Amino acid sequence: MAEPTKKAPGINALINTLTGGDREAQIKGNVCVPAPIGCGGPANEFRDAFSEKEYRMSGLCQKCQDEFFGT
Repeated sequence: MAEPTKKAPGINALINTLTGGDREAQIKGNVCVPAPIGCGGPANEFRDAFSEKEYRMSGLCQKCQDEFFGT
């Protein structure tokens, strides 16, 4: 179970609105945030510690991070 980073309530609400999900619950459940931002799939394996930290901030799995930021 990953621990989501703390965000200001307004930022967290905006992310939840954009994804139609609950960012914190999805991160705790090791699931990528849903479309249109992420894929909603499993988020269990990361390339490195930086990618895992990014997941705790954004909720994007490794595949979606690679698509969003580039490899």
